[in-house]
Amino acid sequence: QLLSTTDGLTKISNRAYFDKAVSTELRRAARQQSPMTIILFDIDHFKAINDTYGHLAGDACLRGLTNLLRPRIHRAGDIFARYGGEEFVLAIGGFDLSGSIALAQEFRAAIEGMQIDFDGVPIRFTASFGVVCAIPNPSLRPQDFLASADKALYQAKHDGRNCVRVAALQKTVL
Repeated sequence: QLLSTTDGLTKISNRAYFDKAVSTELRRAARQQSPMTIILFDIDHFKAINDTYGHLAGDACLRGLTNLLRPRIHRAGDIFARYGGEEFVLAIGGFDLSGSIALAQEFRAAIEGMQIDFDGVPIRFTASFGVVCAIPNPSLRPQDFLASADKALYQAKHDGRNCVRVAALQKTVL
């Protein structure tokens, strides 16, 4: 069971686990009328790291990032997962928008200040963040939160990377 819910490289939750667990946390937040935050982030110019230093160096960067952030994410119900490739997602409850932005900024600064030593070569990188925070209601799906966070992440990339951007939660209309 652990293997099917854990990313083998980073040893944090994988997307399949996140997709299941975030639904539970959103329902809990809706019942409690408490804010829920989704932070979607990824390493800037990750392809260049792989192309310059090799894929093992890229793997070392992914592990370094998770080792840096994992100890800072420790409350019951918090979900930290590798969402795919060099993309990560964090679902946290109980933070208002300003607290969520401050947390994302703290993570952004920590990543910017980190250095990975790979085969004697120092590698530094940055990350871009998209944040959405809202009190969920039963009509909102996890995909609605993720789509808004993805929109904010795209804006962060567009605005020059290594920054945090926020998107309003917009219900997806089918």
